[in-house]
Amino acid sequence: EVKKQAGLDYPGMLIISNNGSIVYDCDTRKRLVDHRVTCEELRFLTNEARKMSVYCHGYTDTHIVTTEETRELASYTSRIHLPVTVVDDIADALPDGSSKLMVINLDDHQLLEDFRAHIADFCKGRIQAVFSNPTYLELLPIHAGKGNGVRYVCEHFQVPISHTYGCGDAENDISMLEAVGTAVAMQNADEHVKQMADIITTDDNNHDGLAPFFEKLP
Repeated sequence: EVKKQAGLDYPGMLIISNNGSIVYDCDTRKRLVDHRVTCEELRFLTNEARKMSVYCHGYTDTHIVTTEETRELASYTSRIHLPVTVVDDIADALPDGSSKLMVINLDDHQLLEDFRAHIADFCKGRIQAVFSNPTYLELLPIHAGKGNGVRYVCEHFQVPISHTYGCGDAENDISMLEAVGTAVAMQNADEHVKQMADIITTDDNNHDGLAPFFEKLP
């Protein structure tokens, strides 16, 4: 949907999706990279989320998979237009795992921080827990991440990674900014993201902040 809306209809396109868990070949309509949070990991993580009254959902190839329709789900689907399947148990519904587990709280960022701290020992060496904004905590396979997605695409096209640009504003963008040749942070980015950047835009991502940057590229 994003590709279509942006008018990016070119042959040979790859899409890095789900924070680098997926690299998708638009021509063949196949996944070239397919990292997953396993069913067993989903079971532990969703059970712990339930204990702390934290909303979460997983994914099939085409649907969001959740146990309840909540404010968090309504807010998410207002931006991400995937159909929803409501199930009794997320892990049972996803025996092959999920590209990520999305954990959301619209009102209490500290609860998400507490949940991340609570699962830290379990996640060590197998799951990344990164924020994509203050209300979204994303749980990813350890080998996913936008940085690894960029590295894969560069190897696929035999492009030196020093020739790449990456732009971000949140914690989940840091691995990408570390990987690319030129790291760009948006004017409204988190401070620790700006510290990773070679360039900081003068406008934020709600005011075409990248446009002047692209116009200056040789």
